[in-house]
Amino acid sequence: MSCGVACASAMPECLPMQAEGYQPLVGLQDIKSLQQLTQEGVRDILRTSTRDSQLQLVSMGQLTDMSGTNDAFNSSICSLEVTASSGCLAGQKPVEVNGVTENGDEAGEQLTTLHFVIKSPPKASFIRMMHKLTKPFLNEVTWYLDLVRQVGLAEAQLPVPLNAPELSLARQCPVVYHAHSNYYSGEVRHVCGGCPWFCWLPCAEVEQGILVMENVKKRGFVMFDKMRILPLDHFLLAMTNLAHFHGRWLAYRWLGEQGQLGSHAWSSLKFKSALDTQKRPPAFVYKQLLNGTAKTVKRIMELESKEDLIPNVRNFFSVTARRQLNRFMGNVSTPIDTCCHGDFWSNNIMFKYNADGVVSETILVDFQLINYGHPAYDVMYLLYLSTDSQFRAAHMGSVCSATGPPSRSTSLSLPQRRRNTAGKSSRRTFRLIKPLGLYWRQRCCPTFCPTPR
Repeated sequence: MSCGVACASAMPECLPMQAEGYQPLVGLQDIKSLQQLTQEGVRDILRTSTRDSQLQLVSMGQLTDMSGTNDAFNSSICSLEVTASSGCLAGQKPVEVNGVTENGDEAGEQLTTLHFVIKSPPKASFIRMMHKLTKPFLNEVTWYLDLVRQVGLAEAQLPVPLNAPELSLARQCPVVYHAHSNYYSGEVRHVCGGCPWFCWLPCAEVEQGILVMENVKKRGFVMFDKMRILPLDHFLLAMTNLAHFHGRWLAYRWLGEQGQLGSHAWSSLKFKSALDTQKRPPAFVYKQLLNGTAKTVKRIMELESKEDLIPNVRNFFSVTARRQLNRFMGNVSTPIDTCCHGDFWSNNIMFKYNADGVVSETILVDFQLINYGHPAYDVMYLLYLSTDSQFRAAHMGSVCSATGPPSRSTSLSLPQRRRNTAGKSSRRTFRLIKPLGLYWRQRCCPTFCPTPR
């Protein structure tokens, strides 16, 4: 009792929360949107990633919009430049790269300019409504906060040279310094969980969040012109790195099923559930997209005086594409289902060139459409959105062969028995998914026709 009295009598000496000069304790978890991305917030983000509590921001520029028409569909994108004073940044002492700590050399303090890309959910009301179902921003936050670390558990067990640090998926995507989604943090609750989706959707909270990541252009990576056909050397390099992407996730899945990843690994159910958001929207949403795409293509044929092709277009969208879309929306599974990028085309692959102008490295961006499915899904996406019919006619044979990208993309990290299974399943499913390639092409950009070099 005496202790309680003493505490009570001491309370008036405390500074009231409403008093002038009171500053609430703020942490990284409070940086939830662009509004909280203040100079102090950026400073704290960098202090955490560099593990340097003495880091200071010397200057911070204005957010500059860099969203294009296509790029703004899933996210609003801005650039930000800051100048910091820190011995860690100068000498690159321990820095976290997507959850992986890397070391560097000590050095004296100096000024360092950093360039960021800031992503946040889109502003258009209709898109925000649809994202209540598909949750693309949640997907990307989950990728950087959880999935990169999860696949790292499998990468640590791969044999030489597949366990080389430069091949890790953490190095195949931009460094993210801060990530937040109100769906990821559990701030959004379904108050009408037992109601049909059309009941709770209008009153559900919209997706909110922020991603602070490096601007990889400052490391020499550039975007290939999406209006041009992807050259063969670019295509093959992208496919090689896609092979590592799929293979490592297959290794994660199979090693996990054998209980070889330890207690920190997700269960198979949790892994699939985290990658299943793109299949949760009602089937009619995809059917409506299919019908809208069919009308758009039909109108294009009319404008170009190609009415003779309209019956073929109608048959493709009403029969072939719809049948394969039903398979995609169903619970069809194959032995090599794994994590797919979901939006794998030249607009989401950044290339780097050596001194001779030869493409040498790639970095993947935009993980908002990641999903659990067959690796041929990503291959088809690249083939039909970043190449033309002449390219496919010349190279489809090698792509579909046993040594082509679909089988390689599921075998680089696997034992021989698994490779045989991967090759057979990949070739069979590759043919089945092929009609979807044209559908995605027409749905995403019906008027898009890349021009050759």
